[in-house]
Amino acid sequence: MKWILTIVIVLFSFSTNGQDSLLIGHQALNKIYETKGPLFFSVNANRTYKILNEEGFFSKYSHVLIKHSNDLFIRLDGTGRVYKVKNKIGDTLLVNRIDSTHFFGYNGAAYEFIYRDTIMSLGGFGFWKKNGQLRYYSHQNHEWDIIPLNLEIPVAKESTYFDIDQNEIYILKLPFVDLATNKKDESYLVYKLEITKREYQLLGELNPELIKLFPIGVQYMSLQLPSLKSELMIFEGGKIYLFDFVKNQVYKLINPAIEKTIFASSKGDYVDFAYENNGKLFFSKSNDPKHQLDSIPISFSDFTKLNQKLYTPNKQLNTIFYWIGGILLVSILFFVYWKINKRKSSRVNEDISFYDTKENKFKETELDLIEKIYNRSLEGKSYSVEDINAVLGLSKKSLEIQKKIRTETINRINHRFKIIFNTEDELIERIRLEEDRRFYKYIISEENGKKALGI
Repeated sequence: MKWILTIVIVLFSFSTNGQDSLLIGHQALNKIYETKGPLFFSVNANRTYKILNEEGFFSKYSHVLIKHSNDLFIRLDGTGRVYKVKNKIGDTLLVNRIDSTHFFGYNGAAYEFIYRDTIMSLGGFGFWKKNGQLRYYSHQNHEWDIIPLNLEIPVAKESTYFDIDQNEIYILKLPFVDLATNKKDESYLVYKLEITKREYQLLGELNPELIKLFPIGVQYMSLQLPSLKSELMIFEGGKIYLFDFVKNQVYKLINPAIEKTIFASSKGDYVDFAYENNGKLFFSKSNDPKHQLDSIPISFSDFTKLNQKLYTPNKQLNTIFYWIGGILLVSILFFVYWKINKRKSSRVNEDISFYDTKENKFKETELDLIEKIYNRSLEGKSYSVEDINAVLGLSKKSLEIQKKIRTETINRINHRFKIIFNTEDELIERIRLEEDRRFYKYIISEENGKKALGI
């Protein structure tokens, strides 16, 4: 069996494109890969967890697991890198990097999850800012893009619960400092994000008694328990609670066996990562070289319900948000209805557009490029790759960046043209060069050019 596995791996290595990796003997990951359905893994922003043997600059980045249906992904925290487990042979996992991103440093400690077969990333730290952006990974473009929301609520790997049945995310926003203005936000607020509507709703303020659990600099771990529809909150000093955001309830752990399992002993065998599935808490210990997966049952009987609410609803603030949300909801529903009927379906779910179509006109830089290509086309000539690079100020950039920005700009212009004029025509047409089929020339027809420029 071993020689067969060796041959398979060798053959596999000859067919790779240089971005494949092998994971051998990781028992926990093998079982996770074979598990059906979505899994939610423990979140501890203060601890580094590594799976792949990255080299050079990216070797210091922590790894994040994302499991959905039959797919298992590995993310490098704080970067745009996405790895997918392609196959399992024996105890070997074959892993392939599927993204082509270059930028990083804007999404450290972001909350990552799967929504309708799409990898999503919410919030995170980077570039002197704790952000509240909602981003998605495009399997078609192999890149990340942003989804506009009605509000930006700065959030990182804190207490975040994803209700997959309702497509809603509950977020506990903790105090933070805006380093750009040095202003402090000292509020403890609970929000609900309706992903389908792309809309935040303020639910209220965290219970004052629970605020004491979050002193500045405290280390804690959180873990979503799908079977209990709650978030397990693990604080220093043996404090373990269950936050039920949906029902606005709080529970405290009373089972010492679970507490002993979670907290490190004098040997330093703390939980490396954990997840809950079908009433069992699965975990792997940090000092286990084989990364074996152990488990312990967990249910509501392990907790006692407290006579206090998780958060205090703020009716006055909610009233304001209801009015704002109502207006935005009507606008969003109209936009989604119009988009579904005017645009062809895409692999990424129809609620997520690749480009911002809220503006019904071209930007100045786009009009400048359109006008130059159009005027050249009227002369019976075409625009070259070098011409477009010059207009976009890309002449001194690397070839890879030139291609990326050039392609995104042309796609965005063509996409906006189709939306504005309700057409399937491409405004900027790509035509392969006869002398070298690897390259394109660009033209704009007289009819489409007049439409775009309002002539």
